[in-house]
Amino acid sequence: VLMLLSTVNVYVHQFRDRLLEPVDIFSAGTALNVAQNYSLWPIPAGVVAAWVLWLAALLGLRWIMPKGKSMVSTRAKWLLALCCVTAAIGVGCLAHGLQTYHWDKQGAQNNGFLLDFAAKIKEAFVLPPEGYSADTVEQLADRYAQHAGQPERTPHVIVIMDEAFSDLSVHGPLSVDEEVMPFISSLQENTLRGYALASVYGGNTANSEFEFLTGNSMAWLSENAVPYQQYIRGDAYCMVSDLKGNYGYRCIAMHPYLSSGWNRPAVYEAFGFDEQYFLEDFPQKDLIRDY
Repeated sequence: VLMLLSTVNVYVHQFRDRLLEPVDIFSAGTALNVAQNYSLWPIPAGVVAAWVLWLAALLGLRWIMPKGKSMVSTRAKWLLALCCVTAAIGVGCLAHGLQTYHWDKQGAQNNGFLLDFAAKIKEAFVLPPEGYSADTVEQLADRYAQHAGQPERTPHVIVIMDEAFSDLSVHGPLSVDEEVMPFISSLQENTLRGYALASVYGGNTANSEFEFLTGNSMAWLSENAVPYQQYIRGDAYCMVSDLKGNYGYRCIAMHPYLSSGWNRPAVYEAFGFDEQYFLEDFPQKDLIRDY
C-alpha cells in the first residue's frame, strides 16, 4: 500500500505540481480520463529503484523461507499486528490538530508524507459554521424576498465558463504587435464588465461551476474539496432549479469533455438540467492538443 501511495504521489507531483491528498481518491475517475494525455515515461529513477528493492526483498524472503513452514510464530504475528495498530493510532493522534500546507506544497516536507496525508483526511469532511441553522437561512432569505419579483421578460441566458480565459493586460501594458482580444475589448456599450477571483488553481474546475451554479462559496470547505464528488448526493437547490421553478426556463448543460469527469452527469441531474451533452455527443473531429 505504501509503495503504491508513494508511486502515485510521485506522478501527481510531476503532473499537477502538488502532493497526493485524500480528496484525490474521489477524483480517481477524472484522473483516469486525462491520463492518456500524459506520459508515464521515463519512469523516475527513484521509483524504479524503490520497486526493484521491494521486489528483491520479497523474493529474498521467499527464497530463505523454509518450505511448508512459517518464518514467524503465531505470537510474533500477533505482536507485529499490535505494533501496526499502535503505529496507526499514533499517526492518527499526531495528525490531530497538525497544520497542513496546501499552497506552497510543503506539507510532506514539513510533516512527512504519511502524517500529512492522515492530517488532511479530516479536511474531506464539512463542519457547519458557528450559528448555522435552517432558521438562520430562512431569516436571511426573508430579508431579500421583498426585492424579488417576476421579471418583465425571460430572455435566453447563455453562460460560458472558459477555464483557459485570462486577460493578461490586467498586469500592465503588453508590448504586442496586434490587439490580443479585439472583440472582448470592443464590448463597451450595453456591457457590464468586471473581474472575478477563481477559487481553484491548476485544476478542480468543477469547483468554479459549483460556486456559480449554487451561489455557495468554497471558503467554507477544505482547500482541496470537490463538492461534485463529495457532497452532492441528491437534489440540490441552485440557479437551475430557480430558473425552472420560478420562471419556467428549460435548462441545458454542455461540457466538451468526457462525461465521467467530476461526476458531472449525476450532479447535473441533481441540479435539474433538462438535457446534458458531453464530448461523446459532439460530432466535431477538429481537435487542439487532443481536446
